[in-house]
Amino acid sequence: MQLQLFQSFEYEAAEDVAYYLLNICHQFDKNPETVPLKMSGMIDESSTLYNEIFKYFGQAQLESFDTIAVPAAEEYPPHFFSPLLKLATCVS
Repeated sequence: MQLQLFQSFEYEAAEDVAYYLLNICHQFDKNPETVPLKMSGMIDESSTLYNEIFKYFGQAQLESFDTIAVPAAEEYPPHFFSPLLKLATCVS
């Protein structure tokens, strides 16, 4: 079973994000340490958010994409653009 979360949540602190994700694991009776969590979007690897998520989720990883021509892609990590690229490929 694979669960894809396509929902946005407002948060003020990194702990809020961890709470939402841990709550989802609880609802599905899943252990956060063993859940493969793939994240994308504007998550900075040196941020509190990144560190908070990796504190609870042992199999968390940042998604990326195959190299394609994306303006400014060289300046930012690939996972910043993966949600937009997935959306573009779903629509076509």
